[in-house]
Amino acid sequence: MLKESFARCRYPTPDERRRLAERTGLTVTQINNWYKNRRQRDRLPTSATTSSSSSSSAVAAAAATTTTAEQPAVTSSLWPTTSQLHPLKQSMIYNSM
Repeated sequence: MLKESFARCRYPTPDERRRLAERTGLTVTQINNWYKNRRQRDRLPTSATTSSSSSSSAVAAAAATTTTAEQPAVTSSLWPTTSQLHPLKQSMIYNSM
C-alpha cells in the first residue's frame, strides 16, 4: 500500500499521511519516516544500495560514482580561505592586522 502511494506521489499531504496511518496501523511518524527513507534510497545508485556495506561507505560509494559536474567540490573547511574572499574583504583583513 505504501509503495503504491509512493508511486503516485513522493510527498503526501498531511491528510493522505493520516489515511495511510489508519489503513496500515502505523503511526503518522512511521509513515513520515518510511517516505523519507524511501526518497533517500531512490537517490542512491542501485549498486550502492544492494551492497552489504555500511551506510557511510554506501554514501561514499555514491559520491565516488557521481561526476565532478554533478557534485560540487568539497573543501576541508567550512570557511573560505583569504584568497577566496572578495578583494575588499581581503584588504579589510590585511589592514586590521
